[in-house]
Amino acid sequence: MPITYSFESVVIDYYQYVRYALFARDNTSPENVSASIRCWEYAWWQYHMTQPDLLHQKIALALSEIIVISTKSAFSNDTYAFGSFYDIFMTHAFGNYRDIIQEVTYHPAMGSYLTYLANPKSDTINNIFPDEKYAREVMQLFTIGLDSLHLNGQSVYQINGNDTSKVATYDNETILEYSKIFT
Repeated sequence: MPITYSFESVVIDYYQYVRYALFARDNTSPENVSASIRCWEYAWWQYHMTQPDLLHQKIALALSEIIVISTKSAFSNDTYAFGSFYDIFMTHAFGNYRDIIQEVTYHPAMGSYLTYLANPKSDTINNIFPDEKYAREVMQLFTIGLDSLHLNGQSVYQINGNDTSKVATYDNETILEYSKIFT
């Protein structure tokens, strides 16, 4: 079943609420009143409570719990950032994981959240290196993980004399090279 509308467009429908929230914030000054985050929450709940595509919603929610952005980030609770970011998961819920990672990588909210937006090129002479956060997250959390695994999910161990250690899937040099991609 196709998704009926995008979260970015639902957020726009809550313009009246945004005006009210801004009025409430400006006139009462409570710290927890925020037009943008409330607008996103209402759009999310409205969609999930009224649309019949339950499996689609569950997969998108699961993906959003794995590949995350935060309300405590540089885009300052921008409701459009959350709406368009969540649309990636709704669009590709039954698709290819590579397509999801690609769209997430190109999304400005992720670039801002994991600070690779406007990442500098590597310049060893001036001791300038690109930010490694996103490269590390892609390797560690979004794709292959820290340790090599057998097909049954158990860790692969390396035995060197009396020393037994897990076999790592990547090292810091790999992360440094991947971080150069996101410049």
